[in-house]
Amino acid sequence: YDLFYSNDGGLNWPSRSTWVFYYGSIFNPPIGFYFLSESLGWYFTQENEIYQYNNSGVLYKPTNNIQCLAFTNQNSGWVARQAGLILSTTDGGSSWSSRNSGTTATLHASCTSTSNEGWIVGESGTCLHTKDNGASWKASSTGVSYGLNDVFFLDKNHGWAVGSGVIRYTGSSPSELLPPTLLDPVFNKIGVGTNAWISWRSVDNA
Repeated sequence: YDLFYSNDGGLNWPSRSTWVFYYGSIFNPPIGFYFLSESLGWYFTQENEIYQYNNSGVLYKPTNNIQCLAFTNQNSGWVARQAGLILSTTDGGSSWSSRNSGTTATLHASCTSTSNEGWIVGESGTCLHTKDNGASWKASSTGVSYGLNDVFFLDKNHGWAVGSGVIRYTGSSPSELLPPTLLDPVFNKIGVGTNAWISWRSVDNA
């Protein structure tokens, strides 16, 4: 499995063939990543095993499917799973504690916005916010009931969420940039920096 990395706004994507990932077998590949730097990151595999980059030992293996993970620093982070389940860690992933999310929605994606804040989005417009490195979570209104597939915050106050036929932006308040249409694009991923990009697929609802 190849991993590609860009440090020029997406103009070039060289393979990071020198990066070492441990994941048991070709039937258990890495499917989700979160890196704080080129040398500090975590990932989870198809069989729900959590690893730290360049470390061969499995950090944790929960019983439910992992949907996403994020870290605010080398010690503090969280994973989100099906049915609104969230686990957080304060020791780099060696141990994990269950947290109350206040929802049973499947959670799809997560990101951080400051050194101790983060966000998770999921089904039915679900959006959760933490200000204490994942120890507690509060719901934040997105104003939509569509499933949200990804979230990205450029800084504390400027964030985007994308999903089924919708792009949401929050500056001073959330605003809908793209309304749903008869031919709804399902937006899957978003990234924002000097440039921005979104991936999507089209679904014909006619």
